[in-house]
Amino acid sequence: SGVKDIVANNETIERLSDLGKIWGLLKYRHPKLSTGNNEWDAELFKAINTVVSAKDKIELEQFYLKLLDSLGNVNPVEKPKISDTIKLQGNYKWINDLNVSSEIKNRLMALRYSNFTEHYYYSLGENSKNVIIKNEYPYADLLHPDIGFRLLSLFRYWNIVQYFSPYRNLTDMDWNEVLRNYIPKMIKSTNRLQYEKTIASMLSEIKDAHTRINGYTIGLFQELGQNCLPAQFMFAENKPII
Repeated sequence: SGVKDIVANNETIERLSDLGKIWGLLKYRHPKLSTGNNEWDAELFKAINTVVSAKDKIELEQFYLKLLDSLGNVNPVEKPKISDTIKLQGNYKWINDLNVSSEIKNRLMALRYSNFTEHYYYSLGENSKNVIIKNEYPYADLLHPDIGFRLLSLFRYWNIVQYFSPYRNLTDMDWNEVLRNYIPKMIKSTNRLQYEKTIASMLSEIKDAHTRINGYTIGLFQELGQNCLPAQFMFAENKPII
């Protein structure tokens, strides 16, 4: 990825947390990125180095303004009428908590209700209308992901839940805190087993039985074994049955 080593102090964690949220907002809400013509993963890797090494708030804000300028202006769209039956709406309160200028906050807020006919990174199922995440490059041959790729996996997953999960408000830990909590864990997960354990722990935060690790989890296989007990577990009347 080209991302340099990172020291996980409080300021760096805050900067990376803000970056992860802004990167995800632009990915899913900026019309230009809906076309898929930008190498958004690669932009993240460059952004991580810039944000971590920025000397002060002024340099940080200059970076974000340049990033927004590169994507073009977006005309604000009025909030659409939302049915009373919708229990969980998009949460953009975090924008007001960013340690950036009002200009940057206003430009990010303008993206909340931007619209497009289709999106490169997601679509809706034809019948179920469930969200289908697509066109995420898997980096399947990457056996030992460096810090850039580890943060990419965190930011990808956190933003998918942030924008598409109906259970985001049911997590034990506030979803914003989940992001902050896992940034230092990802930084410290320097070997394959540590990384896979961190991924497994991160996935468990959503408390959804449909969430699981897909792919070749070499570290966990070696640690836990590839076999399972010759038994089937089921629940009946809230009791486990073998």
